Amino acid sequence: MKAVFDENLPPGLPRALAAVIPEHDFAHTNDVAGRGATDEAIFALLSADQDAVLVTQDRRQKRTPHIQAALRASGLTVVFLAKGWADLDNVKRLSRFCLWWPQIAEAIETCDRGAWFEVPSNTRVTQLKPLPGRSASQRDRRRHSRKRQR
Repeated sequence: MKAVFDENLPPGLPRALAAVIPEHDFAHTNDVAGRGATDEAIFALLSADQDAVLVTQDRRQKRTPHIQAALRASGLTVVFLAKGWADLDNVKRLSRFCLWWPQIAEAIETCDRGAWFEVPSNTRVTQLKPLPGRSASQRDRRRHSRKRQR
C-alpha cells in the first residue's frame, strides 16, 4: 500500500510517518504529481498505481459533483479525514495518524479498491466510517420514494 497525502496536508507528514511506520509507503501529491496539480490530474495519476490510496481532508471532493464523479471514476480508495483534523497542529496530527494508522491500514487492506472511509478526529479508536457508494442526490431520491410508498 502506498498512502499518498493530498496537498491540503503538510508535505512533511508523510515523511514523518514513513520514519515511524516503515512497513508502509507514504508520499505527498507534491512529490507524485507536482505542486498545484488539479484534483482530476492527481486522481488519474494515482489510479494507474494499484497500490495507491489517497488521504485527504478536502471535503469538497465528496460534495462537488464533477470532482466526486472524477474521483469515483478513478477507482481510488480514499481516506477522508473528518472535519476536526484541520484544526490540529502538525504534532497532534502526526500523533493521531500514529494512533489511527493500524485501523486505517486494516480497513484499506480488507476493502475492495475504490472504497471510501472517514477517519474521526478523536483519540478513541474505533472502526472507520465507510462512506456510501452513491451520491447524496440518489440517497435523497430513494428516501423520498420510500416516504411516498408509505
